[in-house]
Amino acid sequence: MASTDGMLLLDDEFKIVWINTAARKLLRLDKSEAIGLPFNIGAAGSRIGLDITRPDGSTGVGSVRVSGSQVDGKSMYVATIEDVSDDQMSLQRLTETALYDALTGLPNRRLFTSRIDQSILRVERRGGAVGLLFVDVDHFKAINDSYGHAAGDAVLTEVARRLSVAVRHTDSVARLGGDEFIAIIDSKSPEKLRTTAVLRRIQLAFAEPVDIGSTSIDVRLSIGTAQYEPGSDLTAEQLMRRADIAMYREKEKNRDN
Repeated sequence: MASTDGMLLLDDEFKIVWINTAARKLLRLDKSEAIGLPFNIGAAGSRIGLDITRPDGSTGVGSVRVSGSQVDGKSMYVATIEDVSDDQMSLQRLTETALYDALTGLPNRRLFTSRIDQSILRVERRGGAVGLLFVDVDHFKAINDSYGHAAGDAVLTEVARRLSVAVRHTDSVARLGGDEFIAIIDSKSPEKLRTTAVLRRIQLAFAEPVDIGSTSIDVRLSIGTAQYEPGSDLTAEQLMRRADIAMYREKEKNRDN
């Protein structure tokens, strides 16, 4: 046990009979008020989390482990409090790195594919429909070449923001990588999916140029759609592929025009 770990001795009613200095500091308790205080945090062998106060005054997360013991023939319990705040933050950072895009903060392909799987499962169980919008930023390489990568990143960040605003709060937008984004639209019935309405809102969202410092950049999008209904028998990757193909067809039409 580290010197910074807290330790408490509890009687068979889980009341504190002894507490070390580290535990008093973590729990912000005076010794006089701690003795006799109930500390009913579970059975022997259990482990729970609780809020603690760290030595620098900041709040943190403590892991409490309880074990049974015999003291002078009496059944007692030993509770050990360990500061695991840094572990929790590290786990959170790893989770964010694994599931979210670092530049835009949007879900990445891995998380978004999982959400499509859940939506497909929901449609098969309860009916309804799922729509995908596969979005690609037109001429993004030219934007990078003309204005620099920092400006390109700023454009992608603004695209992410405008797309998120354009869809409904119940829908989800992700960045797949590069200049590719995707949105999922859920509906209780295929007739109410309203993909066209969402497309219109996205078009309106990009009617104005993206301002990067003193530079205004016109951003145009190519968007392909795909839809899943009960019995479609498609995986998330297959549905995304359909939307991807539709997007490239739209991009070709835009080039012809």
